[in-house]
Amino acid sequence: MDSTTIAGAAVAAQTAQTRLFAQMGMLKQQNEAEMAIVDMLAEAASAPLPEGVGTKLDRMA
Repeated sequence: MDSTTIAGAAVAAQTAQTRLFAQMGMLKQQNEAEMAIVDMLAEAASAPLPEGVGTKLDRMA
């Protein structure tokens, strides 16, 4: 192997590493956005019932 081949391999490895870090960053950001949506949905689903709901039992049904 001559120095040109070694340098080319080093540049290729650095490029691949940079691309991997960028992909990991995008996946992390996407995951955080999805978790924020899940948190918003969970908060909306666990909202308290309106006043008076569940205080009387309908025995006529």
